[in-house]
Amino acid sequence: MNDLLLLLQSRYPILTVETFDEERLRRHLAATAHEIGFVFYTWSVARGLACEGRHPSSPEAKEPLAALAAIREVTWPSLFLLQDFHPYLENAAVVRTLRELAEDGPGRFSTLVLASPAIELPIELRRRMPDLPMICDNSHICGNREDLLEVAQQALDLNYDGLMTE
Repeated sequence: MNDLLLLLQSRYPILTVETFDEERLRRHLAATAHEIGFVFYTWSVARGLACEGRHPSSPEAKEPLAALAAIREVTWPSLFLLQDFHPYLENAAVVRTLRELAEDGPGRFSTLVLASPAIELPIELRRRMPDLPMICDNSHICGNREDLLEVAQQALDLNYDGLMTE
């Protein structure tokens, strides 16, 4: 995934990843953050904002606006994985806060990764995102042949740009 490294080095403030394999994405993002010297954080509504390192976490920041406020306070180079963030993209305050973070982005040395099985971005955020094709790697998601067709169909139903089956 050299594309991810390039996007981070290009200081894109917000990226989206549509995936069912959240754990694999988390491992890849953590390794990439470590490789470039960024602090890696994860957020979920259940666990709040957690740092996978020595920097402070904000487990109380379980609500999206609280998490974004905590992210805004981080001043060191960081990569934030926001898991299942898509339902909150219908909230005008969340969208506005994301937009403001994106506008501050190049000087912040941080990137937010919004990860969900499907993400419909509000128009206000679309121009802030790189236009990357979304490919479903159904053979790695499934781990067995029996489920390949079902996962491939789900990817097509979710308008993925393509499939990669080994």
